[in-house]
Amino acid sequence: AELSFCPCHEISLLATPIKKFQCPPKRFVKAGNREIFGIVYMKKVLEYIKSVRGEWFKIVWPSRDSVIRATIMILVFSGAAALFLALVDGVLSALVTWIF
Repeated sequence: AELSFCPCHEISLLATPIKKFQCPPKRFVKAGNREIFGIVYMKKVLEYIKSVRGEWFKIVWPSRDSVIRATIMILVFSGAAALFLALVDGVLSALVTWIF
């Protein structure tokens, strides 16, 4: 019987070792008779960081002119929406005041 070197299970230091438990796959690497936790996990983390870095350089940032144009459009439409809602609020308020 092998000892379990998984941190999610107890390790028996007594004469009778704990039987090997079923652990999540791809988290252990065989090293002789023992399993070392975290080596595969760290490799996957490093691969993820490398892929994020590679994707970062593929980003196409908008030009200054397009950012300014989009900002102006957002401000104009926000102002128009605010005026419309203020007008509707004023009409409904006058209507409610007239009725009651």
